[in-house]
Amino acid sequence: EKGSEKLLALCKASKAVNLCTAGLVKTVKSGQQLLAEEHVPDFSNLSLHETKEAKMKSQVRVLELESELTNERLRFAELRKQHFRLASLVSNEKQNNENGQRENSDQKFGIGENDV
Repeated sequence: EKGSEKLLALCKASKAVNLCTAGLVKTVKSGQQLLAEEHVPDFSNLSLHETKEAKMKSQVRVLELESELTNERLRFAELRKQHFRLASLVSNEKQNNENGQRENSDQKFGIGENDV
């Protein structure tokens, strides 16, 4: 029927699907454009000097990135150590709390070490 709740709901759902589809198409086109822009450049038109200069710049960039990676690995290792230390402290604290609660309950019921 015209104007029924089901028809209205269907129309709303149809519009939502159209909007989502349009968004998806836009995202895919944007992604394709980014991929196209990131292709390997054509060096065939460079002179010997330009090629050597580009090669040296690229090598410098590689060394910078390797250095950055090494530094980040060191940072990561320190974070892991700190996480391990903190996890150990938390675990020990939990054990101490559990032992303390056990001792408190033993004292509460008059149980001593020699009684166990």
